[in-house]
Amino acid sequence: MDLGFGTISNEGIALAMSLLLTLALAAALLTSKRRTGLTFTPVTFFFIFAFAHALFGRYAAAILAARYTFINPAALDPFLDRSFLIIATGLTCCFAAFILVPSSAPSRIALALARVSNTLAFEQMSARSRVLIVLAVPLIVYGLQQLGGIPLLSDSPRHDRYLLNFTPEHRLDTFLVNRGRELIVFPAAALAVGWFFSKWRVADALFVGLAVISCLLTATRAPVLIGTLIVAVMFVWQGRVRAVILVGAVALAGLIASEVALGVDTGPGTGEWTTIERIGADVSEVRDLAWTLRKHDEPYWGRTFLAGLLPIPAAQSEFTETYHLRTITLNAIGIPLTAAHGGLRITYSGEWFLNFGWPGVVIGGLLYGWMSSWFSSQFHRLKVRSMAQPVGAVALACAWVTLSFMIYMAGTGAGGTLKTYSAALAVLLLRLRRKAVRTQPASAMEYSLSMIPR
Repeated sequence: MDLGFGTISNEGIALAMSLLLTLALAAALLTSKRRTGLTFTPVTFFFIFAFAHALFGRYAAAILAARYTFINPAALDPFLDRSFLIIATGLTCCFAAFILVPSSAPSRIALALARVSNTLAFEQMSARSRVLIVLAVPLIVYGLQQLGGIPLLSDSPRHDRYLLNFTPEHRLDTFLVNRGRELIVFPAAALAVGWFFSKWRVADALFVGLAVISCLLTATRAPVLIGTLIVAVMFVWQGRVRAVILVGAVALAGLIASEVALGVDTGPGTGEWTTIERIGADVSEVRDLAWTLRKHDEPYWGRTFLAGLLPIPAAQSEFTETYHLRTITLNAIGIPLTAAHGGLRITYSGEWFLNFGWPGVVIGGLLYGWMSSWFSSQFHRLKVRSMAQPVGAVALACAWVTLSFMIYMAGTGAGGTLKTYSAALAVLLLRLRRKAVRTQPASAMEYSLSMIPR
């Protein structure tokens, strides 16, 4: 790339971007320490994950390029570099906005969440969680029965986990399974958090186990991962670093085990896959965005955002079907829309690039940083006001994990899932018992935080 001072290689630009991203992350961690007294918070937990994810994703995409035979690896390399630069630039702008945007003023939301953080509200949330699980499990089982099998037990679970039947006659069955496994996530996470943080109830452990098994029958790991992340965020919120490390180790072991159980697609490449390659195939965002960039000519000017967020099913709207990220990404790699594939994950920054180019990447990153600063402030104030019962923190953790991990990974491609998650969270929080919470001046709040054991 010629910048007027000679030619700079793509490798050199990527290395410089990696260094800038590292410095931005370090500054964001220092900012968190200054504002909250803590370096490791639910928000910086995501920052560290996103940083590691971007760097490993680029490495994995490079070593896996030869595994996919539908494109010449040499022709893909420039798009891999551009993909990494897009994701890294978005994250750098996110970290910069987090650093520059001051903590928000005292929030009514944090106060409302503190008021529902009491024993009676916890019992209400637990009871509703059990009811939602009881409703969701039959949806999954019945839908799978109508679809004709259990993906986890099929000969090709990785292929069948997308529930091949995107055909019109099976849309209702697929809808039932998808909504069931999405509806079950927050209730299972709430019961798991209650089991760890409040009362060790055998019945609640059984409900969580039932929810996990029901999700695993579909051979999809995202619902279990989201629930695990919510529990991990709660451990981070309470400063239980050892528990976070334990959860991380268990999650990594589960990921490796699932890679062995699911196998790999038979299409790309031949021969044995190493463990790194198997994991890298799932950390696919840099690769997926590179594949999509190959076929991207004109910006979509926000149409993918509308298609993903408007409450109009693709089957009922030509606009939604045409501009949904699943359609765009599958068309980019030549897979028909009726195939057993849910679409590629191109990240939040990648979607901004497809719509508005580099200015969109910067604007989207700054908005994400502002959102991160807001959530950091809410977690901080809620920790000061109420740690007795985890109800409010669970609600905040559910929202944060959904936005920071699902939106970051898939953009509005996860729009349908977000709507179901929002409905489940609304049911869990509707008209919970409240308690009176006295507001504190900022100085008193900071003093209270300093008294929390670390």
